[in-house]
Amino acid sequence: MKTRDVFGYSFSAIRLRKLRAGLTTLGVVIGIAAIVALLSITQGLQNTITLQLEKGLAADTLIVISGRGIFGGGAGMGGGFGGGESDFKLMINDTATINGLSPDIEASVAVIQRAVYINSTDRLVALNIFGVDFAQYADIYSSTFVADSGTISSNPENDTVVIENG
Repeated sequence: MKTRDVFGYSFSAIRLRKLRAGLTTLGVVIGIAAIVALLSITQGLQNTITLQLEKGLAADTLIVISGRGIFGGGAGMGGGFGGGESDFKLMINDTATINGLSPDIEASVAVIQRAVYINSTDRLVALNIFGVDFAQYADIYSSTFVADSGTISSNPENDTVVIENG
């Protein structure tokens, strides 16, 4: 059978069954459009989620906490898995040393954290107090260090407090 005959039979069948040919063509077009749309939505969601995780959780940030180990009964997350008190201490001026360790380190900031309890007239309130260099902290966590209401000063006085309601 010649190629010309095959195409002739095919086109005559399409002319005789126009509705079937149209519906088949429509099904193929809808199927391809659905696959393209799903791939586009999936890629867009993946990019959006990755960007939000990198911004919100600072995936390129390393947090080092000195003190008790994870299994040592303390609230810290560093110091090893052996438990007990660690001899490892970090000082506020160690940030300059940490910045000089590698050209890949963009910035480091010291954070001092203390758990305190305030005895109110009707209840005991537990608080975590953090001491940070506002300018450095805001630079590293620029997308998450945003005021819900009011403003956060970039150069606050020593008696300035930011309160988180969360």
